Amino acid sequence: RIPLKISERINGVPQERTSDDAELGWTFENISPKSRENNMPPFWCASDFIAVSSGDWNKYCSTLNEKLISASKDSKKSDALIASIFGGGEKLSPLEKCRLIRNYAAKMIKNAGPKFFELPEKCVGKADDIFSGGYGNSADRAVALAALLNAAGIQYDFVFSSQLPFLNDIIAPFKNCPQSFFLDSVLVRVRIDDRKFFLNDSDQYAQIGTTASDGKIAFAPAGEGFFKITPDEEFKTKTSSLFLIKLENDGSADIRISETFSGMAFAEMKKTLEELTPENLRRLYEEKASELSHSAVISGTPLKNFDTYPGKFEMSLKIPNFANFADNRIYFSLPKRPRALASAQFSRENPFFLNEVMKIKNTFVILPPPAYETVEIMPPKEKEFSFPCGLRLKISSQFTEKNNSFDFAKDKKYLLIEEELDFAPGIFHEEEYRKLLNETGMFNSKNNSIVIFKRQ
Repeated sequence: RIPLKISERINGVPQERTSDDAELGWTFENISPKSRENNMPPFWCASDFIAVSSGDWNKYCSTLNEKLISASKDSKKSDALIASIFGGGEKLSPLEKCRLIRNYAAKMIKNAGPKFFELPEKCVGKADDIFSGGYGNSADRAVALAALLNAAGIQYDFVFSSQLPFLNDIIAPFKNCPQSFFLDSVLVRVRIDDRKFFLNDSDQYAQIGTTASDGKIAFAPAGEGFFKITPDEEFKTKTSSLFLIKLENDGSADIRISETFSGMAFAEMKKTLEELTPENLRRLYEEKASELSHSAVISGTPLKNFDTYPGKFEMSLKIPNFANFADNRIYFSLPKRPRALASAQFSRENPFFLNEVMKIKNTFVILPPPAYETVEIMPPKEKEFSFPCGLRLKISSQFTEKNNSFDFAKDKKYLLIEEELDFAPGIFHEEEYRKLLNETGMFNSKNNSIVIFKRQ
C-alpha cells in the first residue's frame, strides 16, 4: 500500500498530512459560488481545496528527464541540420551557435498539441520525428533543441517550469504533494563558461539570455529541486523613456522622445517593427505620437535601432497648444505617464494577483519659456511606495541647473521629473489590497502630472 500525501485547505485553514488508510472521504455542503474577477490568483490560493498524491517530484522529473534525454539522442538529421544552420561558420562562438539553434527551432518547429503532462510518457516525440513534422508541444520542442545542442557540442540540461511566479502561497500546497499540471513546460538550460540561460520560451526576436519565464517556478532533478528563474540583470524586461520638452512662449512644445527596450520588451518591439509593412509602420509612428497629443506633428523620420541591444527608438514632435496660460502662469500635464495597476477594481471578493516582472522608468526634462523661471506646482520632490513582494513605485522632481547633461537646456534652469515602476509578482489579500489601491491611487493621481510655471 502506498501512503498518500494530502494537501488541503478546509475553512481557510491549510494543512499537510499523510495517510495510509484504505479509504478517505470528504463532505462539503452549501458551498457558495465564487465571483469571477480579473487578476484572480490560482484557485488553491483563494478557495478551499483538496489535493492527493502518491508521487515524488524528484522521481517524477527524473523519469521525464530520462525520457527527454533518450528522445534527443541518436538523431540522424541533427548533424546535417547543424551544418545548414551554421552555414559553414566553423569559427562561430558558442553563444552565436545557441542563437542560431534557438532561431531555427522558433521558426521551424511550431508549438502545437496537448501539454506534455496530459499525455503518457511514451508520447514524447523522437527528435527526427519532430524535425520532420515541424511541430510539437513544449517537451517535443525541448527534445529538438537538445538534439541540435548535442550536435553542436554545447552543454545543457532540462528544467521543468510553470507559468506561475515563485511565491510561497503558490508553491507550498504542492511542494510535498505533487500534481502533474503544476509544472507545465520544459525549458532547456544552457551552460556556456560561467553563464546559464534558458531556451524554449523565446523566439528569434529575443536576445540570447532573455527569458519569458523571469520570476517563474522551475524544478531541476538531481537534487536541485525548486528554484526561481532569474535572468542576468541586463536581460530583465525593462523600458526606459526620456522626454525632452522645450516650451515656447505661445504654449507649443518641441518634444524629443528616446526609448530604450530590454528583455522581453525588446523582443516584442523588435517583432512589431520587423513584421509591419511600411504603411503600418507609418501608422504605428502616428499612434505613438497621438499618445502624447492628437495634434502632435512628427518632425523628421523616427529612428529605430534593434540590430543592437538594448533596442532604441527616437522620435521628435511638435505639439501646438501643449500648454495653457492663465494669470501670468503656464500650465500643462505630463504626457504618457504610466499608470500603476490601472485594471485594479475598487472592491473585490477574491485576492488580487499580480503576475508580472517588469521595470518602467520615465524621465521628463522640461525647459520653460525664458520668462517663466519659477515653478509653482510640480510633482512631489520624492515619494516612494513599496510592498513586501518587491512592487515599488517612485516619483521625484527638482527644479535645477546642476549636473546639466542635456544640450538643449545647457546653462538654463530646467525641471527634472523621474518616475519608476518596478512590477513584481504578489498576491494581495483584503488589507494588503486596500493599501495597494490607496498607494497606487496616490501615484496615479493627476496631481502628480500637473506642472505650473509662473512668470517672473
